Amino acid sequence: MNANERIATALRGQMPDRVPWTIYSGLLPRGAVERQLRNRGLGLVVHHPVYGVDRPNVRLAERSVEERGESIHVRTYQTPLGELTEKRRTEPGYNSSWAFEHFVKQPRDYEILEFIVRDTTFHPDYAPFVRARAEVGTDGILNTAVLRVPFQRLWIEFAGLERLLFDLHDHPELVGRVLRAMDEKDRELWQVVAESPADFVWCPDNVTARAISPRLFDRYFAPYYDALAEVMHRHGKRVYCHVDGATRALVDRIARTPIDIVEAFTPAPTGDLTLAEARAAWKDKVLWINFPSSVHVEEPEAVAAVARDLLRQAAPGDGFLLGVTENVPDFALARSLDAITDVLDRLGDCPLRN
Repeated sequence: MNANERIATALRGQMPDRVPWTIYSGLLPRGAVERQLRNRGLGLVVHHPVYGVDRPNVRLAERSVEERGESIHVRTYQTPLGELTEKRRTEPGYNSSWAFEHFVKQPRDYEILEFIVRDTTFHPDYAPFVRARAEVGTDGILNTAVLRVPFQRLWIEFAGLERLLFDLHDHPELVGRVLRAMDEKDRELWQVVAESPADFVWCPDNVTARAISPRLFDRYFAPYYDALAEVMHRHGKRVYCHVDGATRALVDRIARTPIDIVEAFTPAPTGDLTLAEARAAWKDKVLWINFPSSVHVEEPEAVAAVARDLLRQAAPGDGFLLGVTENVPDFALARSLDAITDVLDRLGDCPLRN
């Protein structure tokens, strides 16, 4: 099997010839190390939209400014009701972008945000996806995505978690209108995605019990996943969700969702659930795990030991993929990926042994 066939086989819950070994394309710098790892079986994971977005009455302006010697990225939504502005910085260690000033700063901003959401329309744009899939070819897999669950979108993209939780308590009607608008618009988007050429659909949430209580999951996540999966399954597509945080407190609830693939699951020692526990709890789901992020900075021998243990826990290997879905510091990237690839070269043939 080539990388594309191996990944697709595992994502369908079947047994590939070898454990698929993947990385988000944007996390692998191009060059000699990349070529060597890809030649040894590391497959690229690329996400590409299948739709275009129109907002006839909203303008998004972006610029970079200097603040205290630091480059800041500023985005401003300009609407007939007013403006919303966000400021983001990129931290140097992992090159991750973080909002330190969110769009929503006061209750009235939810009215502006609701206008932006309701002004949004989606239209099919499938040709670029088909071209991109041909470009990726056998070197990996090209999938598409829907949007985050509305609660997560408010938390991560617009308001921040603290602001959102306070406003849910103090201004439930304002927040509720935005959540309902997002849900209605998402269902329009789902139909466009469901009729697209993509086989696998990503829900790019950041599910973690450290921020999402069981009660919040039951109210804002589970119904969304139920409805999303119903639409996608009706069109023969499989859905995967980015579950990358602490999961022990949500393990039974995740098991009850109709999501086909738990993606970016990070087992112990970084996460709070072992791979063996997750395999036992989510028997009907594919596990596409993130190699524990904290281990990448260890010496190669320690990285290899964790890789061997993960393969043991994953046996016999059907419906299992090993991936990298988080940034790895530059100093550790090549040596860590090389150590994991060495283990897969020796022990990655399926079926795996306990």
